[in-house]
Amino acid sequence: MLIPMTVACTKEGDGDNQSDVIGSDDTSSTETDDFAPEPYMDDFGGFTFTVLTRGSGSAMSNDITGEITGDKLSQATYKRNQSLKAKYNFNIEEIKKGDWVSAAKVAGAAGEDTYHMWSFKLRDYASLVLEGYLRDLNKIPGMNLDAPYYDQSLRKQGSFANMLFFITGDMLYMDDLSTMSLCFNKALWEEHKLSDVYGKTLYELVDSGEWTFEKYCTLVNKFGFDIDSDGDVDDNDMLGQAYASQDILEFNVGMGNSIISKDQNDLFVFNDSAKLMNCIDAIFELYRGKAGYYVEDYTSTAFHDNRALFLGATLKAFPGKTNKPPSGIIPHPKYDETQESYYAFVHPHFTNAITIANAVKDTDVEKIASIIELTSYESMTTVTPEITEYIFVKLPDNTDDQRMIELICKNKYYDLSYTWHIDYGFEALRSLITDGTLRTPSAVLNEGKNQIEATNKSYFNAMMRY
Repeated sequence: MLIPMTVACTKEGDGDNQSDVIGSDDTSSTETDDFAPEPYMDDFGGFTFTVLTRGSGSAMSNDITGEITGDKLSQATYKRNQSLKAKYNFNIEEIKKGDWVSAAKVAGAAGEDTYHMWSFKLRDYASLVLEGYLRDLNKIPGMNLDAPYYDQSLRKQGSFANMLFFITGDMLYMDDLSTMSLCFNKALWEEHKLSDVYGKTLYELVDSGEWTFEKYCTLVNKFGFDIDSDGDVDDNDMLGQAYASQDILEFNVGMGNSIISKDQNDLFVFNDSAKLMNCIDAIFELYRGKAGYYVEDYTSTAFHDNRALFLGATLKAFPGKTNKPPSGIIPHPKYDETQESYYAFVHPHFTNAITIANAVKDTDVEKIASIIELTSYESMTTVTPEITEYIFVKLPDNTDDQRMIELICKNKYYDLSYTWHIDYGFEALRSLITDGTLRTPSAVLNEGKNQIEATNKSYFNAMMRY
């Protein structure tokens, strides 16, 4: 997985066990060669491994095949595939579909193994799993899910009832680029002398462990200005924050919370802790204030026109060295100063995954698993170094930003309610942003408490077919 340039032993999921729902994974450093996979066969006879995607041209997708004339990441992907072909005599083919989920379901319902792996956004898999279209990776011979080329954080968080249908890792890289950060406009920060508020720069607040949600709210509320004096804060004004609905999860995860966690049986548990409810209400209090504006995208006009101080954005969307606008990057704030680590939300709308379609012939399953293993392992020495250099060297404009990115990537979390499309989790909260009501968010969220048992039952019953 992605390894920071100056913290070579840090892996995703490291960190404290500050929260009862967001904790640490044992991802201690292990020599790569210890996990070198044994190929299913020495010569795959020109077999073509097909991957159904939503298109590598999308800003939300991986490049599966690469191009020798493309950018360095694309070239690395191309070289990886050529190396695998030379060593094992198999080809990797990407099949792009505009309506990828429908294409997958049509093939799956017909029992056609046209596509061996379905690599979509994480949000797409809930319905595919419930309808029986994917194989349980825990039961696949030859898949070493303990290997460092799989994301152990998603392995732990993305399973249900000890079944695992999707995972990401070195074979794919959008989970790294889809990690959420908090961008700030350096020019506005300096122009308005905001370092005077706490006597420190944002970088210093983060480094000292003092970067909390309370301080974030103070800065946001100090900055908002109703430029056109129409009494409303909109995209024409000076904003403390330009936010999208997913920022609910970014701040909530940053404060060490998860709406849905899991019990000892790997079943969903609704988190009704007082801390979570207080955090959710505080996030909405900020949203409903006069210093922010709802934009529902990560390319806010206000931010890029130097009229917004803060913007939540994926690492891929961070302006960085483009200097448009001059931007710094920091993690989302902690709950309070006693929280030891900063946490980053991985956006499931942009993250792709490794799967094996249920329609793959039983006689080919082990072969497909071996190709995934070999490709993942090969990616560690071809593709991963390029994505690491991009994120930690090419993206940041200075050593402060580089240090912040390393901190952001250290503890990554996938929100279960969003990933598994649990409507009374994040979806219930998102509706409050646009429905014009002022209902109490924690009360709306608590309405889902009595539904968790039914959710577990429906998911469990559906998965018994596996």
